[in-house]
Amino acid sequence: MKQLLYVYLGIVVFFSVLIVPAENWGQSATLILYTNIIENVSYEIPYNWTVKEMNQYGKGYVVRMAAIAEAEDNFRENINLVVEDLENNMTLSQYLEANLRNMPTILNEFKKYQSGVLQDANEEGKFIIYGHKYGSNNLKVVCFLYIKEKKGYCLTCTSRIDRYARFEDLFMLIGKSFKFNF
Repeated sequence: MKQLLYVYLGIVVFFSVLIVPAENWGQSATLILYTNIIENVSYEIPYNWTVKEMNQYGKGYVVRMAAIAEAEDNFRENINLVVEDLENNMTLSQYLEANLRNMPTILNEFKKYQSGVLQDANEEGKFIIYGHKYGSNNLKVVCFLYIKEKKGYCLTCTSRIDRYARFEDLFMLIGKSFKFNF
């Protein structure tokens, strides 16, 4: 009977945690290691975010993760990984510049805030922090860029601009935790 009570309490606690609104998951979020065995990469994510993996058939591999939606929310904070084949011998700096050239052509109201070298990370990487408009939402994104064996890895962490400060530390932890498993 005691074991059944512990199982029941465990289930109640588990489901109680799952309904915590996304805005409460800032730097204190409980993280788990997400591993993608197809692309041989791993990085930490909030344990209660949803995960969806997709092969975009020639356009790269995409992994999408999203926070729990709030009732009045029209945007869920999210993490996306896009893996793409690169031209011969493209450097990390060239990959960053190529992304910066393309972003204003595909994103509405694109604005670059900052870019630089990712410090204290598992892998050599660079980052871009930018804003853009998506539908009625003004978004702020940190995009982490990595290269390995002629493939580009673009890991983006996105929030509404008015909520970005709540997620910034978490997003930086996620980007720094990225690593290749080969």
